[in-house]
Amino acid sequence: MERGSTNTLLPFKLHQFIAQTGSVYTTLDQGEERFITLEPGIYKHDDNQKPIFPNVFSRATGHPFICVSLEDGRLVPREFRAASDEDEAVTDGYLIIGDDIWDPSQDLNYLPDSWVRIRANGENVPDSKRRASFPRKLYFDEKGNCSETEPMTYWGWFMQAPLLFDPTGGVFYDNKTNEGTKLTRLGSEGRSTSTTITAFLILNHLRDAGYLLHDQKLLSFTDNRQDATLQAGHFNDFVQVVHLRAGIRRALETATDGILDYATLGEAVFRALALPFRDYGNRDAEPELAYVKREYEETLQDYLLFRALADLRRSWRIVLPNLEQCALLNIDYLHLDEIVAEDEYWADMEIVNSLNHSARREFLVAILDYFRLEYAIHSENYLVPIRLKEFEKRFREHLKAPWTLDVDEELPAPSVIRLDSLHKSVRLSNKSMGPTSSLGKYIKHLASKVEVDPDTLRGDRYHDFILRLIRKLKEADYFFEETARSKNDEDVPVFRLRIEKILWKLGDGKTVRPDPIKRRSYKDQKPTPNTFFREVYRQDFTKSKRLVAGDHTGQLGVKARQDCEDRFRADWYLDESRKIFDREKIRSQSISALFCSPTMELGVDIGGLSVVHMRNVPPNAANYVQRSGRAGRGGHG
Repeated sequence: MERGSTNTLLPFKLHQFIAQTGSVYTTLDQGEERFITLEPGIYKHDDNQKPIFPNVFSRATGHPFICVSLEDGRLVPREFRAASDEDEAVTDGYLIIGDDIWDPSQDLNYLPDSWVRIRANGENVPDSKRRASFPRKLYFDEKGNCSETEPMTYWGWFMQAPLLFDPTGGVFYDNKTNEGTKLTRLGSEGRSTSTTITAFLILNHLRDAGYLLHDQKLLSFTDNRQDATLQAGHFNDFVQVVHLRAGIRRALETATDGILDYATLGEAVFRALALPFRDYGNRDAEPELAYVKREYEETLQDYLLFRALADLRRSWRIVLPNLEQCALLNIDYLHLDEIVAEDEYWADMEIVNSLNHSARREFLVAILDYFRLEYAIHSENYLVPIRLKEFEKRFREHLKAPWTLDVDEELPAPSVIRLDSLHKSVRLSNKSMGPTSSLGKYIKHLASKVEVDPDTLRGDRYHDFILRLIRKLKEADYFFEETARSKNDEDVPVFRLRIEKILWKLGDGKTVRPDPIKRRSYKDQKPTPNTFFREVYRQDFTKSKRLVAGDHTGQLGVKARQDCEDRFRADWYLDESRKIFDREKIRSQSISALFCSPTMELGVDIGGLSVVHMRNVPPNAANYVQRSGRAGRGGHG
């Protein structure tokens, strides 16, 4: 279609249907005989009546796990349950196929001490209390017949659910970890996430295809007003996070040596985002006086620093991985190489003194990361309660949505890392570094690998070791120490990582640092970056139209509904007679994605539109025609 022409090249509209993914199902055959389908069922539809089984995949390695139950010498299909079930049958589990999955003669040597016992001849064998959780060799055929002793057509490893460790990646899990954290179906995203990403990509494609700012918009239908409102909020939250992370990456890219600290980060991200004043300033017009404008800019810089600090926490949002998971950010710590090289300083510190410089650095980084990922960080200027309240007031006074706090939002207070349990009256978020904590288990696992005297970390000796280690790092100025009331009503030490020691470094786009504390593994794991979001965060949004979503439902008042429709139409001109659009106003004030209930099917003038999206299957064909018919009017194909 030629620009400005009302003649379309195609006499029909293009319709694309996107199905929500779920599980993938296979027969038990291996190789070319295996049948694969996305359709649930009991049997493959042929004369052989082969059962089909749901498959899930290891989040650590991507290896398939077949969901099965053992019933009277047969493997029968079972559905995957992402949440661990206390009443889960002991016959429920997974069948794992592969020659190199589990080798008892080798792998038993790498398991934690609590998992094995040592015979008189020095051989490691499974501990009787853990035996049921170990892989068991199982023979089977394509019909589901199975045996632990009689060879059959195929063989694999059966593991009881819930998994306590993943043998494909050598990863250990806590008893409370849900199955959905360890394994995933082929499609585990929700409709809100799918709709948001689809809308986001469509708008980006319209931009890249050269559509005018006025025409870069999307109408999305859903069947109830609650979903429309939820979807608009979901989209705006997603765009805000993406925009911020892209700004952090761009700031690092332009920084000297690709490194920023807390004192320079806020200003650098502010310059990288290059936001017009009307996008963030909470006043009608941009100030004429430079010092007044500078006050608003500095407030936004502080706001961006707080958002960047919050983004340092451990990310459990699998559908929105952070910059570290995309290999675009590497967090390091000031002067760490120097303190690692001080052999004399570590001479009286067990475990640490037995490590070479490279291994010592990895160990200390893991400990510092543990504090940082739990948001146990300290700053007198930013993170004490009185300063947090002051910043909240400033942000609400000087900034406007989306670059400000939500109505009921409070800036998160930092947590502390403690050794002793705290009294219930203590209003501090806290995480343990005790012997049974994930940090404690990691240290014990490392101690067993470097052949330290086992008594070093037993009983109260662990408490002595961890306090000496943390205070060594405190002496090196990495930690801040204060006291809190313990469960026994005594003053006990708690610790935080000093904010000035954190360095933001530009990642190489390829290397993702593993988390050896939360994902302990006896196999060499090399996490890979999420390539989709890596490319999303690499985009430059400084010259793009600001993507904002709105909701259009019958619940809106007349004035709010008219404002919503006006912002979606965005018929704003500098010179209407010559059809010269007000690009700046359209860029910053228009609505790009409008999520609506069926109120938008008829009777509302929304102007030209190229794309309509439907989140749900409409009730009938007439509804489908009405909704799809909103696109392509007035020559928009």
